[in-house]
Amino acid sequence: MIKVLAIDDEEPIRKWLQFCISRFDGFACITAASGKEGIALWQAQQPDIILSDIEMPGMSGLEMLKEIQSQDELVYSIVLTSHEDFAYARTALKLGTAEYMLKTEMTEDNLRQVLEKARSEISLRRTQGTQATASREHYLQALTLHGSEVAPSLDELKRQGLPLENAPVIALDFCGCAQQDCENLYSWLTDISNAFCFALEKEHSIIIANVSCQKPSTRDNVYKACEAFLAEAQNASCGISEIFASTDFLRAAIDEARYRCSLSFYEPDKSVFWRETAQDISPEEQLFQVEYIRLLLNQDFASAYKHLKSFISLAKQKMPRDIAAFKKTVISSVASFLHFAKDISEDADAMAQKAKQQITLCADIDGLDSAITAVLQPAAQLADTASGLTAPICHAIEYLEQHYAEKVTLGDIAERVAFSPEHFSRVFSKETGVNYVTYLNNLRMKHAVALLEATDMKVYEIAEKVGFFSLSYFSTAFKKKFGQNPYEYQVNFQRGKLAES
Repeated sequence: MIKVLAIDDEEPIRKWLQFCISRFDGFACITAASGKEGIALWQAQQPDIILSDIEMPGMSGLEMLKEIQSQDELVYSIVLTSHEDFAYARTALKLGTAEYMLKTEMTEDNLRQVLEKARSEISLRRTQGTQATASREHYLQALTLHGSEVAPSLDELKRQGLPLENAPVIALDFCGCAQQDCENLYSWLTDISNAFCFALEKEHSIIIANVSCQKPSTRDNVYKACEAFLAEAQNASCGISEIFASTDFLRAAIDEARYRCSLSFYEPDKSVFWRETAQDISPEEQLFQVEYIRLLLNQDFASAYKHLKSFISLAKQKMPRDIAAFKKTVISSVASFLHFAKDISEDADAMAQKAKQQITLCADIDGLDSAITAVLQPAAQLADTASGLTAPICHAIEYLEQHYAEKVTLGDIAERVAFSPEHFSRVFSKETGVNYVTYLNNLRMKHAVALLEATDMKVYEIAEKVGFFSLSYFSTAFKKKFGQNPYEYQVNFQRGKLAES
């Protein structure tokens, strides 16, 4: 339905226009008696076409159209004129009016033809506008997510229909706000110009704009505007970039805004991030992984759990840039813990998969921490509360340390300590926190890792040497515990040693 706003100070003409237009298929008409009333109705109803007389008491039709076009330069307008004021019609056309009609020659058929032409033009504008907007958004999405390090030229930005000038630029990333709501923020940002907003990934809208000056107060004003804008929003956040010297740094501005917006993962109660800088935790992460694996290999699950929780606390403090990589490290650590601590491999697989899904979907680090607690704390507490080792179990463990590479069954060990197999199994699990088979496999893995790190033996040789007589089983079990197969572990460890030297 095309909505027409007809404005004329003469009531008979208004009624005639409304009567005719309402008879045209696909058109509706509202009327106003003055320019002032016309502006009010245009703002309230947002009609597709304005059909206005030029000469009216008070605000003239030209003054009204000039005011409306200052807010929407693409508004489709038609003026009604008489022979005596044709000079006014020429002025209206210079203002961007699409059509004019002589009142003395106006008939229902003429009116229909003019409005049908208007409908076709509006449809074309909408199609072109949609295509242009889609093209711009696609270009900016590609620039942001997959762009090269080469800065986009100003000519290329102009070809894409972007309003930016080669002047200082700023970027803002909003999460949890609709694109239209973000565009409404323009009027709040008094220090920016040439703003353009585009959607990026799920729930993210990016504003890029020029900045009128690079005074310290400029970013303060942007921060205050964003904070006020988000005051009533729930679960919404914003990242504000620094002010960069020119459009040559547009990609850097967007990247910085995106990083800062992502920091709501670490501080979910905060809405606007504008001063934070990225911190690298790679050295700490490497140290964590070395110590964490050592604790798991020694089957010290309570300490391993505490070590993982400490790593999460470190991340909360330093807020590393790559949240996906941080989550990947945590997911791998949880899977390793479960495959060392759980007695049944299938149970560990299912729990690790469930934990992966939960951690991936966590919106903030507190939720991630809670998910890890729910998954790992029971096993850690079980290990922590395991009773002290009695002499028979100590003797059994000492024997396993010397004969782990042999085919040592639970019955063989039970016989050596003068226990029945059932009684030995029950006591061993109670005192160590894991069952006999899990303990023996973990012990074999510990020695396999030592050989992978200290020798250049082939993987199949190591598997046989530590008691795994199926290379396939060894490789599968190893990957579940360490997140990589034995060969990859050996290569990565040697690379790490070379890097250190």
